[in-house]
Amino acid sequence: MKNVFPSYANGIMTALAARPLEPHCLFLAVTMVTLLGSMLAACAGDTARKLSASDHMTMQLLINRQIKPCLSPAFGGGNSAATLRLHLNEDGTLASPPQVIASGSPSAASAAIRAVVRCVTVQHPLKFKRELYPSWKVLDLSVKPDVY
Repeated sequence: MKNVFPSYANGIMTALAARPLEPHCLFLAVTMVTLLGSMLAACAGDTARKLSASDHMTMQLLINRQIKPCLSPAFGGGNSAATLRLHLNEDGTLASPPQVIASGSPSAASAAIRAVVRCVTVQHPLKFKRELYPSWKVLDLSVKPDVY
């Protein structure tokens, strides 16, 4: 059975980012997603350590914080959401240019790519848990104006 947890967690994380929750509700949501992910991994017979929902959410928040200063002020207009696939090196730098998976407009995709390329550099790599590198080597990033 294919492990669907990473894509499931990404969907949940996107939904949580779109609507702010009270801290106690956020804690419950993260706990439930973590438990569900563990159950899905167990059903798939997957014994290798994978990203937990909490790890995935933390990584998304870290990336969002890091690229925020590099986003164009015009990014918030219209259909400016974009989803990028990042291929990362073990040191947290980009292994290749980001790929557009989905975008509300070509300008939104370009702005999101520029922000990632400008703010994820050798001088400022992403700092994730190295022991989980196989799980974050390829990472999908949702860039939305309401998150910034």
